[in-house]
Amino acid sequence: MKSGTSEDDERIPMEVNIENQKLLKCELHIQQLLQTAEYNSQTTDEVKDIIQEARIEISSLRKQVDLFTSLTAEWTYDRYYESDIKPLINNHSKCLQVLQASLRKSFLGGEERLLARQKEDLLSDSNEGPLATSPANVRHRKIDKSKVADRASAITKNLLDIAKMMDAQVKSGEESNSVLLESSEMISETHEEFKGLTGIIANSRKLLNKYNRRELTDTLLIFFGLIFFCATVIFILWKRL
Repeated sequence: MKSGTSEDDERIPMEVNIENQKLLKCELHIQQLLQTAEYNSQTTDEVKDIIQEARIEISSLRKQVDLFTSLTAEWTYDRYYESDIKPLINNHSKCLQVLQASLRKSFLGGEERLLARQKEDLLSDSNEGPLATSPANVRHRKIDKSKVADRASAITKNLLDIAKMMDAQVKSGEESNSVLLESSEMISETHEEFKGLTGIIANSRKLLNKYNRRELTDTLLIFFGLIFFCATVIFILWKRL
């Protein structure tokens, strides 16, 4: 990023620079969380807790990136916008995408690492040699195997829960699609009904126009008939007088 030198910082508005530093700190914190979950976590529960925290932080980061984009839009006409400000927006957007993609990878990586370590513990317990036959070692090995079995069972349960969650999301998507299809069919039927009503309205308009013309014709005929009658009466009276 170009915000690393004092000269570039001077070319970037103070408000933009402050928000940029906040985003950098948030991104670094999320990276540390993901690395801890993948390489330094000790239990499955710890991995889940860290991943949950990272998910919340990523959601917050997404909102901050949107606000940062809105803030920098005010400096579009700044002469250093294309060279110094716009690259900051692109870098934060790319970083957000990378962190989102790394979230699941870190979760699965942490789970696989713990599972591999548990397998190694089982193998090392089985290869301890003659000392392993002592009652204390046998008891200790049984306890360790029990813990490892519990952890493996917990991991399996977590994976099953994830699979069930994904299956539920797929079913929910299918139900949404069916609802959308039904809505589309209803809209099509309503559209056809409107077409029929349009035809009826057009025919009604034609009939009304026809009746209006007939009414006008009848009115003219009555008017001319009255004129002819009056003219005839006047003519008869004039002849008799």
